[in-house]
Amino acid sequence: MKSKALLLGSLVVGIMGAGCAVAYEAEEGEVGDAQQAFVSHAWAYAWAHQATGSFTASSSYSRNSSGDASGQGVNNTVTQLGAGQYRVRFPDVGAAPGGHVQVTAYGAGAERCKVNSWVRSGDDVDVHVNCFTAGGAPTDTRFVLVYTDDKFIVL
Repeated sequence: MKSKALLLGSLVVGIMGAGCAVAYEAEEGEVGDAQQAFVSHAWAYAWAHQATGSFTASSSYSRNSSGDASGQGVNNTVTQLGAGQYRVRFPDVGAAPGGHVQVTAYGAGAERCKVNSWVRSGDDVDVHVNCFTAGGAPTDTRFVLVYTDDKFIVL
């Protein structure tokens, strides 16, 4: 029985470990593996604590990797573009192309939010969010948003 548990545990660790390594070969003009360790991982998160208007995200629940050593980050901003449409700007985190974004409506209602798109704008990352009622109509609501780049290199 003990050997079966050990075998199963080893198998699980081996499978999980295999999925963690990422192979990456630098193309001409890109940073190579040896230099990649010096490129910092970019991340950001924000709580859109208001459902309408344009505002700086709450400093108590908003950070990004471009901040000072305390992790305060620079000001992440939320701009309402229309009914249920927002742009969240994460300053100075857009050095790496790509990335991953997650959003969810915040509150007790039946609203839903989804990421429409995200793009680099200079050194910033702009994330466009659309929010809807359960019936699919655009609606203004609070939400939380997380961004991370996808340039993890395991050496």
